Amino acid sequence: MRFYRCFFTGMDEAGVYIANTNGQSKSHTFLDCSFSSSKHGIRTRSGSFQIYSSTFGQLDTAIRLGIPTDNILIMDVDSEGCRQFLSTDGGTNGYWPISIIGGRFSIKYCVPGLPYINYTDGGPLLITGALFESYTEPSAIDFKIKASTPSPGSMLVAIGNGFPNDAPFDVGTMHGRVVALGNRGYSGSSPMHLADQFSNYLGAEGRFMIGELSGDGSGYVCVDGDGTLYRSVSPCTVAGESVLDD
Repeated sequence: MRFYRCFFTGMDEAGVYIANTNGQSKSHTFLDCSFSSSKHGIRTRSGSFQIYSSTFGQLDTAIRLGIPTDNILIMDVDSEGCRQFLSTDGGTNGYWPISIIGGRFSIKYCVPGLPYINYTDGGPLLITGALFESYTEPSAIDFKIKASTPSPGSMLVAIGNGFPNDAPFDVGTMHGRVVALGNRGYSGSSPMHLADQFSNYLGAEGRFMIGELSGDGSGYVCVDGDGTLYRSVSPCTVAGESVLDD
């Protein structure tokens, strides 16, 4: 089903509620739509959708996902006045990708202890080219992204984003792997390049392998869970280790 230039406002539960329970309500498309003044903008029990160039405003949670049963794409949206942008019912190891590409997200109404993005499925959750603003808001310190689910853990990939603080990932409570590259943030009012990382938190699994140390496969450079480099005669197989070419 396709929605073009539709306005969903003043609903008790959600502007759009995909109530299907068998996972076959898939690939709905929203283009240039507006969701406002409801509990949720889009709420699903299962299924999938794609949304482009749309707006979310004055919502508890812009997008609330049940159990995705296909990839979900969120591209170039604008969110204003929402306490959360994305949350999930979660607790599964489903591998359906969720992608947030581009867009502007006001974090003015972030609250302590409530991640602005709270993702509790396997993923990967990809966030790239998104702007979360502004560092001047008092709520900037409360902005967090959390991706956590049971073993092997959730997968969060964040590339080329603008964040409002210097610690955007809720690593203290998440069982997941974070791959973060080329992100910018703020320490107070000072802009900074955030650390690139391939990190596992709270026992999540994952390895980073570029190649063998020597052509005959006789050695590797590994990175343990604490970020310490060491040489190994066999491939890194322990959760939390990575492999680097020498």
